[in-house]
Amino acid sequence: MKNLILLLLMLFFLTACQTHFPIVSQAIESEIIPCENNNELLDLAEIDYLLYANRMVDAMIEDHEVQKKLTGSRLKLLIQPVRHEHTSSEINMAAINAAIKNRIVRSGQFIIVNDESLSDVQLSAVFENKKIQANNCMESYEQFSMQLKNSRPDRMIWTDKKQFK
Repeated sequence: MKNLILLLLMLFFLTACQTHFPIVSQAIESEIIPCENNNELLDLAEIDYLLYANRMVDAMIEDHEVQKKLTGSRLKLLIQPVRHEHTSSEINMAAINAAIKNRIVRSGQFIIVNDESLSDVQLSAVFENKKIQANNCMESYEQFSMQLKNSRPDRMIWTDKKQFK
């Protein structure tokens, strides 16, 4: 219980500031891992995932297409829980989901709803393992992607992704 309270306090302070934070882990900015070193695990801190989730939400809110839809009214937004598919990373999904929701609420530009039939737009995100064939060997990396789409009709408005190589 004490750890949960500390995590929530940390998350609150991270999302309270609307500025961009510096990158904590240098592994995020590295180039593609060569095949022979591909089995090494990335040394990403939980804060790295939180920072990129916040950056993506900021990018979504500032996007030209999203701003056009927001002109004159606040959109009803359904935030789907972030999915975690086939990755080796230990990611605190509750913290990621809370960071995304807090950032959106603090923007003041959306009305959060819990029912798909009431929403104008839906936000979804996923952490997943990706594999690519390169120079006769298989490289794998993790990817975090986020997308905003209209509820009716089902049309993509905005999307972004970050690859952790």
